[in-house]
Amino acid sequence: MTRLLIPATAGVARHAVDDNLRALVEGGGYGTYLGLGQVVSLSRDDEPIVGDEASEFSREAAHHPERYRPIVRFVRDLCDRAGLTAPRILDFGCGPAILSAMIARAIPAAHVTGVDLSRDMLTLAAGTLQSFGVAGRMTLHHHDARLVAREADHLADVVVSRNMLHRIDGLGDTLTRMVSAARPRGGMACFTAFRQVSDLGPAGQAAFVAAVRERRVTRDVENLVRSFVRAHLSAPSLEQYRKAAGTVARHLNVREVRVWAGNNNNVCLYFQR
Repeated sequence: MTRLLIPATAGVARHAVDDNLRALVEGGGYGTYLGLGQVVSLSRDDEPIVGDEASEFSREAAHHPERYRPIVRFVRDLCDRAGLTAPRILDFGCGPAILSAMIARAIPAAHVTGVDLSRDMLTLAAGTLQSFGVAGRMTLHHHDARLVAREADHLADVVVSRNMLHRIDGLGDTLTRMVSAARPRGGMACFTAFRQVSDLGPAGQAAFVAAVRERRVTRDVENLVRSFVRAHLSAPSLEQYRKAAGTVARHLNVREVRVWAGNNNNVCLYFQR
């Protein structure tokens, strides 16, 4: 029987998104609202992140390794509890591979595979592996996580994904395919920093806007700030993440499922196979 752990606050109240915040995205008034200059166009959520946008994401990730350390500890602890001494680890949506490389460095016996839809991201990831000294224990693949087929079952001991789920349509089906890639005794850990703004309530939305306005904006991160705001508006709600986790539990043999909202409005999903 699957153990499904949902916090007592399962009935998250939804709130109307502040009109000014919505106008920020729908009207394109970023320059006026955030004090930014002209903002270039972004890829849609279902397209790979390429070009200058990929470079901006990579620079931002490299400057904030502290965001990845809790995930690395989580994966290392999961491997220790399962007795996985030489685990195979699969990172869906690896981007510039900062997380993948940190996991490979923290678990020297591990082999880590990074998968991403963007060839530009994978080019940046290759440079990351060299700089971390883990290129010999990592492989990179160009692939769409949404197309992982049933034949992909048990590809790795542990599957991880960070900041990708908010870009996916058909979340429940895709998440089921991703979790199916984890072998028995292993599991999957998903983390996304993009929480639906309408879950936060008026005070939370006001704090969100204030945080964006206080963000140090330069031309290099101008596009990234815009993407950050839009991603929080288009992200699934916490309730939708929970429903997607329930879909996984109905279709796969998983022993435990956890869904919770972490610090800084992160949404975390954990599946033990």
